[in-house]
Amino acid sequence: MLVRLLGAVLGRAVRERGADAVNGWWVQVRGWWLRYSFGGSGAAAVRREGFGRGDRGAASVFAALALAGLVGVTALIGQVGVGVVARHRAQAAADLGALAGAGALAGGAEAGCAAAGEVVRRMKFRMEGCEVHGWDVFIAVAGKIPMGLFGDRTVRSVAGAGPVEESDATIGNR
Repeated sequence: MLVRLLGAVLGRAVRERGADAVNGWWVQVRGWWLRYSFGGSGAAAVRREGFGRGDRGAASVFAALALAGLVGVTALIGQVGVGVVARHRAQAAADLGALAGAGALAGGAEAGCAAAGEVVRRMKFRMEGCEVHGWDVFIAVAGKIPMGLFGDRTVRSVAGAGPVEESDATIGNR
């Protein structure tokens, strides 16, 4: 009876799926299955079933996208960290190489540059240049670092070392 009344109000053919002891009556109107349930008070409630159920599951999709973004940002921060550490290692190799070269200058400019090159090589970098000016040694080092999806990058650093002038040494003793 309720189904015929609904069809008359809508002016459309209404199909009935039958009664369910728990869920009430199922009726299809305009391609949607509607459920009529009768509560303890005798009032009828209507619920639409099918596609387009609103935003159910939207939180799961949002959480998955947020997690993917978080993983991406974490990977990017990690790659920046790798670059910074490589730059510091290159600077350390240049500093130690320059100190070793300055310490070996008593044997000549070639001996100083050879000592600097050996220290740089042991630190897994390559020496791009070595200049000796008096008792000062200036070297340039470079090395390639893998950056994952960003390919290999080259880090460079320069350093110099030599004896301290007497006027410079007295400044620290004041």
